[in-house]
Amino acid sequence: MKRYIAVLRGINVGEKRKVLMADLKRLFVSLGFTNIKTYIQSGNVIFVRDGKEDCTEIAVKVEQEILRSYAFDLPVIVRAFDEFKRGTGWSD
Repeated sequence: MKRYIAVLRGINVGEKRKVLMADLKRLFVSLGFTNIKTYIQSGNVIFVRDGKEDCTEIAVKVEQEILRSYAFDLPVIVRAFDEFKRGTGWSD
């Protein structure tokens, strides 16, 4: 199992792309992710995935589910959490 972070660009900015974090968490559960944590209303999600997809494939999967569920396109960036931490100095 590997931990990832997803950054959803442009949600909860203005009225057009509102997504409650509880709903976003359910969306990630529906895609088979576990240990999901969201950060305030930012659109940042930390999660665990036990699968073979790479970061790009995961991002596409999340983008497609958001489009299906909310009817808007939303860019999603996914990185392995360890890689992200090294690049930002974040400690958890």
